[in-house]
Amino acid sequence: MEHAVDALNSCNDLTQEGYNKVLKLAAQELLSKTGKDLPTDKDAAVVKASFDAIGSVMVEAAKQDLDTDSLSTALEDCRLDSARADQLVSTYTKIRPSLREQLKKTGFSLPHIVDVDWRLDYFMKSNQLEKINEPCFHVSFKVEDAHNENNTVQLACNMAQMQDLVSKLKEASKRLETFS
Repeated sequence: MEHAVDALNSCNDLTQEGYNKVLKLAAQELLSKTGKDLPTDKDAAVVKASFDAIGSVMVEAAKQDLDTDSLSTALEDCRLDSARADQLVSTYTKIRPSLREQLKKTGFSLPHIVDVDWRLDYFMKSNQLEKINEPCFHVSFKVEDAHNENNTVQLACNMAQMQDLVSKLKEASKRLETFS
């Protein structure tokens, strides 16, 4: 975020009115895909740089789930003009919930396991065969996705498949220990 604020600081040629327009447009663009043209001020490059910097600051703040005070402090630490910082924080506060929801939709996150249940069944006979005498493991993984929604993933496997699963999990665990 510091680089974006530095870029915003370097856009001093932008008038206060131009800054307000770019700030409003950046907030609208972050929440929708309207594709509006940027307002032209004295220098189109300055307007585009300001637009990019404002968007970067807001997205980074939303990714880090910064509250109003934290963002104000961060902008103050980067020596952004106080009037512009206040306007940026005010706009960010208004769009923060919607922006966080937008980021959740566009982000990619694999579900993670929150609980495991298992059951062992032992088949002795079937309708077609006399004797089977084979165990069957039923494993149920409760997983949580990026939206905090819980789902269940179930699998059934025989003894050889279960041993293979357990050995691969042990191998993954050992590899993980080498990193810590």
